[in-house]
Amino acid sequence: MGRCEALGGELTFQDRRFEIQEAIDDFLRPDRLAPHLHFIANATIQGYQVSLRANGEPTALVVDMSSLPPLQQGDILALVATGQTSGQLAAGGGGITTASNLLLSQIARGVERNVT
Repeated sequence: MGRCEALGGELTFQDRRFEIQEAIDDFLRPDRLAPHLHFIANATIQGYQVSLRANGEPTALVVDMSSLPPLQQGDILALVATGQTSGQLAAGGGGITTASNLLLSQIARGVERNVT
């Protein structure tokens, strides 16, 4: 049992740089490797201030996204995953499904790589 903390730093995702405000891994269970993650990071993407927060174990991670000016969750997801809002993607022939699949696969690979 123990704790790993990062009180700053940077994370690059899909060529977008996020400033880590706080990242904590609490190892609460001595019987298995299942850290409880707490993560806050911010980025400016196309003039939007985007904040990502994640809490929970990797298998049940709860992710919350917000932005200023405010966007719908789908637009924030698309912005983080592709650098464009869902409206911009739709105009260019893409879509929110593509953005969400890309983001979720990248998160899953990152968590799997860092936990195993």
